[in-house]
Amino acid sequence: SSEAAVVLFIVAIGDPLCGAVAVIGQTGSAGDINNTHCIANTVQARAIIDIAEHPNGIVYYIAPGNPDGTSINTGYSCIPGPGNGFDYLINLVAVDLFFACTFDGEPCNVPTPGIPGCNDPDCCNEVCIFDSFCCDTEWDGICVDEAINTIGCAIGLGAPALIASGSDDSVDGYLDLFVDGFASASQAAGGPLWIDHYNPVGHPLGNPTWANTTMLFTGATDRVALSLHEGTLFYYSGSTMTAIFTGPSVLSDQNSDGVDDQMVSNFSVSGALELDVVLTQNVVSSLTAGGTPYANWTVSYEITNTGSAATFNILRWTDADILYGSNDFADDTVGTGTNGGSKCDRFLYQGEVGDPGATLASSTNQSNALYVGSKRFYDLDCAGPAPPFNFGIDPDPVWSNNGLPVEYENYVAGVGYDIDGESGAAPDDGCGNLAGADASMGIQASISLGAGETTTVIFVLTYGATTPSAGVCEPGN
Repeated sequence: SSEAAVVLFIVAIGDPLCGAVAVIGQTGSAGDINNTHCIANTVQARAIIDIAEHPNGIVYYIAPGNPDGTSINTGYSCIPGPGNGFDYLINLVAVDLFFACTFDGEPCNVPTPGIPGCNDPDCCNEVCIFDSFCCDTEWDGICVDEAINTIGCAIGLGAPALIASGSDDSVDGYLDLFVDGFASASQAAGGPLWIDHYNPVGHPLGNPTWANTTMLFTGATDRVALSLHEGTLFYYSGSTMTAIFTGPSVLSDQNSDGVDDQMVSNFSVSGALELDVVLTQNVVSSLTAGGTPYANWTVSYEITNTGSAATFNILRWTDADILYGSNDFADDTVGTGTNGGSKCDRFLYQGEVGDPGATLASSTNQSNALYVGSKRFYDLDCAGPAPPFNFGIDPDPVWSNNGLPVEYENYVAGVGYDIDGESGAAPDDGCGNLAGADASMGIQASISLGAGETTTVIFVLTYGATTPSAGVCEPGN
C-alpha cells in the first residue's frame, strides 16, 4: 500500500577499518552512486525504500565503502583479503510510514511538546523507525538529539551555514562566509579548512581570516565565548555563563540574486547575565565613491535584558591572516583611524602593507568602544606589568582578564595610545623585539541595560578597504 515501505539494513561484519558500507546504484545500473545511502565511519548503512515510488521493484547493489562513506571507486580500497575479510548481513524490514511526518510543523531540530513528527518527512521517518515515540506521542528533546546526533538527518541549532554576497566568486568584491549562529568562525583545532572567501581587486580569490569571535564579560570573573567552534572554545575555556540557541537559524536572499546573503538566529545567555539575543548577519558587496569594489560582513546583536539591571562588556575579536601579497601572515600590518564622525567612527584595520584592497577593517556603532591592535611578541612596556601580545586566535590575557587589560585599551602595536597610524610588518617595541608575527584586532564596548531594556550592538568587518564605508553601522544598512 502507499503507507508501506521497506527498510534495507546492510551491516559489515569484520575488520572495523573497512567496515563502512556503500550502497551503489539503483535499478538498472551499478555505476550510479547513491550517496544519500552512504554512511560514514560506521559498520551499518540504511536505506528507506518507499514501495509506492517503485511499483516495478528496485535493485540495490552493495559494495565495500570508504571510511568516509563514499564509494570504493573514489580510491580507498577495502577489498577483502587475508586478515581483512568480512561479510554482509542484510536485513529487509517492512514498516509503516508515519503519518506524523509531513511538510507541516516545526523543523526536526526543534522539540514540539505534545506534537509528534517534524516537517522533513525523510528525516522524520528515519527517526521514528528508530524511536516510534517521536511519531506516536511527541517530538521531544530526545527526538531532536536522535535526528541530529544518532541519525544525522538534521543540523544542530545555530550550526554553521553559508551566506554570500553573490553567485560569482570571480567578481571583484565577492565575499562568502561559513559562520555559525553566534557569528563565530575558526579554522583552528578541527575547524573548517576555510571560513570565508574574498576576491580583492588585484588578487585572486583567497581566505583572509583565521578566526572571528564575540565574547561577553561581566564583573571580575563571569564570561562566555559565543561560539560553536571547537577551535575557538579550545582557547576560550572556562566560560561561567551559558549561551544556547532558542530556535533554528533562518537564511534568506535579501537582494534576490538566488543566493542566501542573510542569516538570523536567536539565542539566550544565562548565569550572571540574563539576555535574549536576535542576531542578524548580512553579507553585501558594494563600491566606494571612487568605484572600488569592497564587501561588508555586518553582525548585529539585538540584546534584551531579561534579568535585573546589568552592565557588561561585549568584545569582538578578529584574527585575519592576509596572504594575498607575500603569502605570509606574519607580515600583516595593523592600524587604527577615524571616519569623520560616522557611526563607525573609530576603526581598526589589518592587511598587507600599502595595499588597501588586501585589507580588512573592523568597526562598531558603539561610540564608547575601546580598541587594540596586536602583533605577537610585541611587549608594550618591556619588563612592566602589561603582558606581551599573543597569537591572534588566543588573545590571552584578554580572556582570562575578563576583557581588555587596561594596558591594552586604545593601543596599537608600534603606534601607541590614542594615536592614528599603523604598526607596519615588524614593529620594534623598544624591548629588543621586532614583532614580525601574527596580527589581530579587537573592539570592546560597554553596555548598561535596565530590566527589560533592549539595545543593538553592531560590528562590521569590511573587506577590501582600510576605512569602512560611512553609515554602514546604521541599523538596516
